[in-house]
Amino acid sequence: MSKNALYTPPENREHKAIPKKQGEDVRVHHVSYHMMLNMQLGIRICVGLVRPKRELTLADFKDVMKIELPRLGSSTTPPHQSYDFKFKDYAPMAFRELREKFGVDQAEFMLSLCGSRCFSTIRTPGKSSSTFFYSHDGTYMIKTMSRNDAKCLRKLLPAYYNHVMQHPHTLLTRFFGLYRVKPYKSHKLPPSSSRLPAPALQLPPPSSQLPAPSSRLPAPASQLPPPSSRPPAPASQLSVHFVVMGNIFDTEAQIHDVFDLKGSTVGRAATAQEKLQPMCIYKDLDFKERIFYMGPAKRRLLLDQLRADVGFLAANNIMDYSLLLGVHYTHVGGQAPRIQATPSTPAADQPPVPSGPPPPGGADPPAAATGPLRDVAPTTVLVPARTAHPLPLPAGGAADFDRVDLGHPGFVGPKCSFLSLFQAERGGLRTMQADGTPGREVLFMGVIDVLQQYTVSKQVEHFFKSMRYDKMGISAIDPQKYAARFLAFMEAHLA
Repeated sequence: MSKNALYTPPENREHKAIPKKQGEDVRVHHVSYHMMLNMQLGIRICVGLVRPKRELTLADFKDVMKIELPRLGSSTTPPHQSYDFKFKDYAPMAFRELREKFGVDQAEFMLSLCGSRCFSTIRTPGKSSSTFFYSHDGTYMIKTMSRNDAKCLRKLLPAYYNHVMQHPHTLLTRFFGLYRVKPYKSHKLPPSSSRLPAPALQLPPPSSQLPAPSSRLPAPASQLPPPSSRPPAPASQLSVHFVVMGNIFDTEAQIHDVFDLKGSTVGRAATAQEKLQPMCIYKDLDFKERIFYMGPAKRRLLLDQLRADVGFLAANNIMDYSLLLGVHYTHVGGQAPRIQATPSTPAADQPPVPSGPPPPGGADPPAAATGPLRDVAPTTVLVPARTAHPLPLPAGGAADFDRVDLGHPGFVGPKCSFLSLFQAERGGLRTMQADGTPGREVLFMGVIDVLQQYTVSKQVEHFFKSMRYDKMGISAIDPQKYAARFLAFMEAHLA
């Protein structure tokens, strides 16, 4: 294979200085500061409420918890430094079950998102109008979303819950909560005499380190800032929906290359300007001739899980998703704090070069989907969660992939979190050499952007783009065809 002039092997690459922490901190004068305060306070109160454990019903997926948080506080909410706002917590019981399924400790969840540390944020140069925030420790990503996307997630949630319970090693985005922040319609405060805080409930101090809202009693009115100093609610923050998700690159290993892969070709290459960025996200054409050798066992497990996930998405009319893939090269060395990569942002680097040795015997890697998509029909019946408990990681931190299947209960990770089979090797999945020894890459991956349905607007986009481009090379195609193309692309690049 001829060398590509744009490619430099990782060990010979003049690495750009990757910032220790991507993005900027959301501090007092940041445009999103009050939005962050509202997010943190709303999550702290809603998640901190104790609810009795019980079996979920379909009504729980339609449940919405609504609270009002005046700036001066109330009998149930503390005073705060932002403007008066309302907060919604969608399907709180269902998301609590999902967090428990993924091994998320409630105390750690609240401390990571709602502690004394601020979020960081990254501006997205792509088409997405969303704002992305990250918890201070990089464990969670917070994404603002449109009302339509929020509706789509709520509609998809029962089927998503069933899929997660049946497929604990799913590569789909891990959703941990869906919320909405909305300022009061009237930004003028009534006379201060009517705004005095109501008597606070006298509750015992919290027994843990959680910043429990009940422990923050409203201060006397004389100690609060005057009403005239209350910051106005920016118009851009009216009715903001946002979702809390797991960060795919929650790892101490340095991520050297990042790819956003769909299987399409039109517009799927990083631009020259994007390639100048310290950490850019490459796309399908940049990845075209790369092959990761996984070995038969890992490849089988990974492709079986992708088939199950993609079959679920196709059955629910979802398309335009992608595999976000981060690559850590062990031979380059070095560790760095977590690199926070933003889904749906442009990508760039990696020209075509095979990664890892070819399969034994010089066999060509498979180039077509070998298994049919699973016909996963949307369901209205909830399935019980698996009762098997995750296992401790084996000595050396690697699972014996020749002896496991997708029914494996998974592993216990840091902070008692759940690690799937595809996170069992240094937080990711390590490639292999032809002789069966560990390869030089560790892959971190997840299927992202799973809320785009094949709507009328997407069908119109397909009609007009197919008149100009190869209709199988554009992103906007029928979900079943999209899924088949996506799987064929993944099978061609995993050996």
